[in-house]
Amino acid sequence: MKQYTLSELCQAIEQVLQFELGDTYWVRAEIASLTERGHCYMELVEKAKNNGWLSGDTTVVQPASRTMTNDFDVKVTLEPFPGFKIQVNGKRYAAESSSVIYSFDQLQENMTGSFNITQVAIGTAFHKIGTADDNFASETFSQFLTNRDIMTGRVQEQYENLVYPNAGFIPMDLRGKKYDRKHGVVGNNTADVLVPAFLAAYTGRDPYSVKLNPFMSLLQILPNWSVTFDGLGKLPWMRDNFKSVNLTHAYTCKYAIGSYSSYSTWIPADDLSNKHVGFIRDVETENPIPSSAYDISSVTLSENFSPLIGVNMTMKNSLSAKVEYRKQRNVSLNINSVQISEGHTNEFVIGAGYTIKDLSFIAKSKGGGQKKVSNDLKLNVDVSYKDIKTLLRKVEEGITQASSGNRVLGIKISADYVLSQKINLQLFYDHQGTTPLISSSYPTKADNFGINIKLMLTR
Repeated sequence: MKQYTLSELCQAIEQVLQFELGDTYWVRAEIASLTERGHCYMELVEKAKNNGWLSGDTTVVQPASRTMTNDFDVKVTLEPFPGFKIQVNGKRYAAESSSVIYSFDQLQENMTGSFNITQVAIGTAFHKIGTADDNFASETFSQFLTNRDIMTGRVQEQYENLVYPNAGFIPMDLRGKKYDRKHGVVGNNTADVLVPAFLAAYTGRDPYSVKLNPFMSLLQILPNWSVTFDGLGKLPWMRDNFKSVNLTHAYTCKYAIGSYSSYSTWIPADDLSNKHVGFIRDVETENPIPSSAYDISSVTLSENFSPLIGVNMTMKNSLSAKVEYRKQRNVSLNINSVQISEGHTNEFVIGAGYTIKDLSFIAKSKGGGQKKVSNDLKLNVDVSYKDIKTLLRKVEEGITQASSGNRVLGIKISADYVLSQKINLQLFYDHQGTTPLISSSYPTKADNFGINIKLMLTR
């Protein structure tokens, strides 16, 4: 019997694997253990099947499932000088669920998940959204259309020097051969192209430098913040007339993938440097089409200035006032319908309040006598004007239409009085008038007034 050295045996095994699988191939395994020195020991993923944990019965439809959640949240409070406080926060959340069914001598795995991360999009927050007269022309949307062509080229470039993998649905005559465009190219309306084009346009970033991977890493977290400043009340003139003067500002922005799922036919490309490139099967031609592993239906960018600028003042004569300007933008990209929905809200709030101290009146007691009640009466008036617009931008048609919108005028008046430790009395009046942006809706007005009595029942 011929004897082999260990090196000769390993070389023979390598030759067989190269002949059957090609020069590069993927091995799927599970981590069995991890030592303190960093040694990682692997084991076959089929262990679950061998141990009887997965049934090969085709009538069994209940999958084995696994869920993994990564939630990173950081908050930092700064005070560069007395009275000036800055709170900075960043967040990244990723949830992924996988289900596995063993049937037909193979493992069928499906993955779903959601994702969100804090970002900054101030660069385009104040861009004009246009009017009906100019078809709601938008510099940001025009940049998105330009970015789509740029991203198509960038994504396509990732495949030019690749070879087709030796696995899955890939036809035998293409396995191990260089990628050829005639069998399938990157579509300009796929998530691989639209998502980075969308992010680059609506965050104001360079389309040539923005990452193509829609699942941003921890290093790509951008902070949100809130700022308060009460130093104005310490100035000599302000100190003589005001109890407090506070300036406020807050900004939040979140990029979110509502839901995604894995392609059942996806095969990774033979590129160990980029695990996000691969191929899916064309349902019509059965040719391999360049694609990432996940089917993303929509992404959203939510931005909120709450407020952009706010001033709260309280005078020494018990008169208070506030002025706030708030701005909100919600932009959603629907990949299936190739549409962008933009929601814009601008709100201006003016409020005033006054406290009448020690307002007294005579109330009857249980025994028929009289009792003097003396407490503070708080009066408040808030007037707000809100402009709400929702635009639907159709990418392929190049058409933008207003889907909904309102102009809302709100007036709130209230008077609060504490009758006793257990009874609070409030008189209120609310008015809200709505003027629609589109002609298919009608103007509405609503008026509410009444009395609120709060009873605190304690033993």
